[in-house]
Amino acid sequence: NIASSYRKVHLFDVDIPNGPVLMESRNTNSGKDLVTVDTSKVPCEKAPINLVFGLTTCYDMRFPEMYTVLREQGAQVMLVPSAFTVPTGRAHWEALLR
Repeated sequence: NIASSYRKVHLFDVDIPNGPVLMESRNTNSGKDLVTVDTSKVPCEKAPINLVFGLTTCYDMRFPEMYTVLREQGAQVMLVPSAFTVPTGRAHWEALLR
């Protein structure tokens, strides 16, 4: 069962000199809503947990105000699945997650 869904709010558009051109906005519409999932309200008999997850993805992590709002909405754990290019991942991944 799907408990919730999240549409990425901040799309990643970049043209790296002598590197890749990535334009998510060419093929994707951004979402508008910040989403939390309260697992205490989701039926899960095998591994019941009582946490509230804040849902984000990848480039969203560059916007800390999102995480402030998610925390205000009760999020206890932030989920941030990501797929960085090698240059941007090497330069930014750890620092952004701090």
